[in-house]
Amino acid sequence: MHGAHRGEKAFSLIELAIVLVISSLIMVSIIKIYDLYSLQHKRDETLKKVENINVALSNFYSSNGRYPCPADPALSVRAHNTTPPAAGNTALYDEAATLVPPLTGVPICSLPTVLGQRKTAAPGAGVMDPVTIGSVPFSALGLTQDDAVDAWGYQIQYAVSTNLTATATYDNAFGAIGVTTEPLAPFTPQPLVDPPNSAHLVVVAFGPDHMGARSADGKITTPCAAGKQETNNCNGGSSFVEGIRRNDFDDIVTHTTRSLTRLWDFTSTGSTDIYNMNTGNVGVGTATPQARLDVNGNLAATKTQQPLFCDDGAPQKCWDPNNFASAAGDNCDQSGLTAGQYRVVTGIQGGHVACQIATVPTPTIPQSCVGAGQYVKGFDSLGNIICGTPTSSP
Repeated sequence: MHGAHRGEKAFSLIELAIVLVISSLIMVSIIKIYDLYSLQHKRDETLKKVENINVALSNFYSSNGRYPCPADPALSVRAHNTTPPAAGNTALYDEAATLVPPLTGVPICSLPTVLGQRKTAAPGAGVMDPVTIGSVPFSALGLTQDDAVDAWGYQIQYAVSTNLTATATYDNAFGAIGVTTEPLAPFTPQPLVDPPNSAHLVVVAFGPDHMGARSADGKITTPCAAGKQETNNCNGGSSFVEGIRRNDFDDIVTHTTRSLTRLWDFTSTGSTDIYNMNTGNVGVGTATPQARLDVNGNLAATKTQQPLFCDDGAPQKCWDPNNFASAAGDNCDQSGLTAGQYRVVTGIQGGHVACQIATVPTPTIPQSCVGAGQYVKGFDSLGNIICGTPTSSP
């Protein structure tokens, strides 16, 4: 009996061990699932922040005709919370101050610049155009300090072609930032802007590995390492990588360019009006356009404005659209006429009805249509009736 009791106790311990093993496996699975959920949630949150920053940058450009200078990434975002605004910290993450170099006399960002990926027609020395790299100037963009850090609390990076931060040097063709796909084997880097290296700006969130990112205190906790797919995003250069998200690439990168096709450009610096730069004809629904805009099919618009209507004959004749319509209530003046005379509308000229005096003919004898099936179909210029059958012509 005593030995049997020991056997029952040992069996209970084995069962308990099995239960503990199964429970630990379940807990590990639950933790892994939660970690994956938390990681995806933070990725989605960061992506949303990057999208909001791009919208704010676009709005800033629309209002100012230029992009803002980056903020100094060495400054602490948390200083906003620890120092009262009266102490002068409200502009910590506004644009960095501007400098006026003697070479051009055009104000530029005061943060150090790096050489861009190409030389445009922008003013300056005969080297690659400059690029300024820093952090998101959330105060200048109307954002909050939380908008300028990712879901892990690290600053989001902002790089911009320096010549595009001043209205005096802004030109859509002055983008000098390179953006490519993954640079290392087995991948072959491909440019993501056309022409290559013409991106205006790049926004980078460094992802969960934080490689090269600055914390909210302005410190780099994980240095930028060489030889990785995302190294170009943190090495301080002017070429960036937008890769496919996977274990060896966790950065979220977006770029902005307005010179993708060069078919459209702004009418002037700071304007939101655009025009088509195509030097030939443009066809809609036709492969052989015969006019600057040749539409084959119905053309619909909520509102149109046409300065001239032209006949392409030789010689070409053009008319103002006002010649084809008159003001509401525009009628012929009937004053100063003799009995039996009236002014009638004969057309439109100069935006008003054109009138001509006409005498109303008065037949001297009663008239009627004679014969079976004869009916009045109209009147001639003398006032006489025109008779005919319903299917005949006068």
